[in-house]
Amino acid sequence: MAKATTTVEPIEEKFPTRPNDLAKELDMSPKVLRSFLRQEFTRPAEKKNSSWELTKEMVIAARERFTKEADEVEAETT
Repeated sequence: MAKATTTVEPIEEKFPTRPNDLAKELDMSPKVLRSFLRQEFTRPAEKKNSSWELTKEMVIAARERFTKEADEVEAETT
């Protein structure tokens, strides 16, 4: 009797859509995160004073900037 197989579709990683959610994940100040986002992802003037909608690119850039890798932590302790 043939064994039934099922294919499992990979689940797309969910990304935070708000700076406060991402800041919490990164254990940092939302204000510092928004400052970084303003520098790296300048928004049009009409978006000033409106809510941020983070893109996948923004989330990845912030994670890369604010997440310490194991070798960086080790270098700091030596």
